[in-house]
Amino acid sequence: MNENELKKAWDLFAHKLTNPLHAASLNLEVARAKLENAELDKKTLQHLRLVAEDLVRMQKLVDRFNRYLEQDEAGRKKIALRDWLQR
Repeated sequence: MNENELKKAWDLFAHKLTNPLHAASLNLEVARAKLENAELDKKTLQHLRLVAEDLVRMQKLVDRFNRYLEQDEAGRKKIALRDWLQR
């Protein structure tokens, strides 16, 4: 896959991934606001926090890869994708 194809493929993938991430984040905020006055057990609150953290982590991954691809090819160093994803 050449440079141009990679960028086009990533743009499509990032767009397809970012839209549901935003929708999930917004819906989580709505749920949080509705549940704010309800008495929730600690486990339920922990689950909501974990979902919020995972959504943020996924969005950061998309953002990091966007920044990586924005670099010109000469400035971009090869990465071990598995290691990079685990950071």
